[in-house]
Amino acid sequence: MSFAGRIVHAALFEIFVLISIALLLPLITYIDAQKTLMLGVFFSLAAMLWNVVFNITFDWSHFKLVNQSNSSVSSYRN
Repeated sequence: MSFAGRIVHAALFEIFVLISIALLLPLITYIDAQKTLMLGVFFSLAAMLWNVVFNITFDWSHFKLVNQSNSSVSSYRN
């Protein structure tokens, strides 16, 4: 998936979660909807940042591992 595709996917997911939090959490906790929405935005931004860092790190390590694996196979063939 492209970087732009990942951003769109993550943003749509977070919007869905924020709408759910804004509607359901006040019913469960009896806390003002504005406060729960602000809390949800904070945690959504933290989760998106962590997800971006994790995906970049995973892609980098996977790319390095695959290239290392391919180079050792090609050197073995020669």
